[in-house]
Amino acid sequence: MALLGLFTLLVPRTLRVNVTPSVPLGIYRIVEAPARRGSLVEICLPPGLASLALRRGYTGHGPCPGGTRPLLKIALAFAGDRIVLTRLGVAKDGLLLPTSAPRSTDSRARPLPRLRLGLHRLPPGSVWLYGPHPRSFDSRVFGPVSIDLLRNALAPLCTTP
Repeated sequence: MALLGLFTLLVPRTLRVNVTPSVPLGIYRIVEAPARRGSLVEICLPPGLASLALRRGYTGHGPCPGGTRPLLKIALAFAGDRIVLTRLGVAKDGLLLPTSAPRSTDSRARPLPRLRLGLHRLPPGSVWLYGPHPRSFDSRVFGPVSIDLLRNALAPLCTTP
């Protein structure tokens, strides 16, 4: 873990290192472009969710409100878009996303927040986050978040398949 910390300190501020399974492991670079549907983004959790994520070890300490590290997720939908959450998963534009079924518990059998199933129209100023890992801590658990929490759009530089 100390080696990872040292590596992180040496990485230029325009790069991000991902060591979680929510998106492919590897190194990502910040892109100077606005996030759009399908973009990989670096985003902070709202303070209430940040507290839960930190307490349970879903993320570590960092510069975000609530004292957590930003998460790397796919910006799946923005204000006005429609998402349908079913027991089978998240559907956008009629397509069910792979490995997107909502979970009632985390990997340690602790209860997760429950988002109601059904149609969700994203309100102004919000973004729906998606991680392709089946246990990703994303909007299928906590719903859309404020776009103000978005820090950067990212592009893969060197990642695992």
